[in-house]
Amino acid sequence: MNKVRLLGLAVALCGLLLSTPALPAQQQVVVEAGRGVPESVRVLFEEAVATALPIMDSQLGLGLKEVTVRHVLVADRPALLEWYTSQLGYTRERAEAFLWSTGRAIRDRTGNYVVTRLDGFGRQGPDRAVAARHVTHELTHIVQGAVKRCPAAVPSWITEGWAEWAGFRVVDLAGLRPYAQQRADRITVMRSAFDRTLFPTLVQLDRAEWERLAQARGSPATYGVALLAVERLIERVGSHEALDAYCLAARTEGRWASFERVFGISEPDYALDFMRFIRNLFGQ
Repeated sequence: MNKVRLLGLAVALCGLLLSTPALPAQQQVVVEAGRGVPESVRVLFEEAVATALPIMDSQLGLGLKEVTVRHVLVADRPALLEWYTSQLGYTRERAEAFLWSTGRAIRDRTGNYVVTRLDGFGRQGPDRAVAARHVTHELTHIVQGAVKRCPAAVPSWITEGWAEWAGFRVVDLAGLRPYAQQRADRITVMRSAFDRTLFPTLVQLDRAEWERLAQARGSPATYGVALLAVERLIERVGSHEALDAYCLAARTEGRWASFERVFGISEPDYALDFMRFIRNLFGQ
């Protein structure tokens, strides 16, 4: 990163560095088990929170600060539907639109929530690494909204890729699974999902297409494309702090101008560069 860009990044981040002392993990994120969820699973996720929060705060710049979160574990889709309608007051039609997702971060007038549908992890359920990565991903979304206040203009591939990157980093830094191994495993999944079609463009991975692609091609594969796109952005600038700077700048400068100023390339040009990269990576 050149000195001019580094100086601009430092100025952009100055307001973010004035932090409030963090609450203990069990006070920041309260893990609740719904009906039919074993206590052992609740403890697994509680331990995942205790693993993730210190790393997110001290090494990734993703501390919750004074924000508190309820993390609700539900057994399956019927239980998730009931939770949405009874706890958040969703209509059945609105709730059904979110049942496909294994996890979701929600900022509601009643508070901040992460809801996790356990049957989305398959029969074996999550291990420690998967639980830590999942928790980190969803809590990163809470941080993006409640702490960093990323505007809605920020594209989904950045917010989702950032959350996925954070999950991989926490698992790696916690000594649960090396980043390179996680990345290789994800690329294998992506090869299977996209082997007969072109990879989606970053334009397709914006909000209008995100859920359709995730359901059609599988969440791990779709989120993997976003992961690689954000990973490449971080490598380009030389610091994950550029993502903070972009969120901050986008609030006043808008999506397009802030992207080019922070990352040194226009968003359309980056999208083209990324597609060349990924097609080369996958031999398409």
